[in-house]
Amino acid sequence: MTLKTIAAIRWTALNCYKARFILKLDTDTFLRPNLFLNQLSQLSLNYIYGPHRKPMPPNHDKFCKWYTDPLYFPYKMLPPALSTTYIIPGLLFGKLYQAIILKPQDLTLPALPIEDIYVSLLAFKAKIKILKFPGIVFSGREKALSKYKNTSKSLIMNLSNKTIKKFWDVLK
Repeated sequence: MTLKTIAAIRWTALNCYKARFILKLDTDTFLRPNLFLNQLSQLSLNYIYGPHRKPMPPNHDKFCKWYTDPLYFPYKMLPPALSTTYIIPGLLFGKLYQAIILKPQDLTLPALPIEDIYVSLLAFKAKIKILKFPGIVFSGREKALSKYKNTSKSLIMNLSNKTIKKFWDVLK
């Protein structure tokens, strides 16, 4: 995912920098487009938006999906980071791309396997502040359907495909 994200940042910086916003979603996310578009109009073009993950130690279990090699990330804690879904104004992709290719080499960030943490590190290097996007709800339960039916949240995350289909059936 990180290598795809690096390619997407480069392509967007070179070809799509006039886009007002670019949204990155995971497949387990339910999006309510009308609410989302209304919420976008409230956002500044100077920040990256998304839910935050608290600082945590890197995973050094080589058999884990989120393994982080100590050679490439020797620190005791991963930084506060974006988590799964984020919104980036098109104008900021040039800064993110510069953070990837910027020298001196000792400031180069290795392509960590956890792409949202990698993007967070790029934002830090590029001096772009990350703000919480209030339109996101984390939920993995079907109870979310009734609880969030009338909510003003536009993104509901960590749902099974079956639950996402139920959301569409109820909310369309």
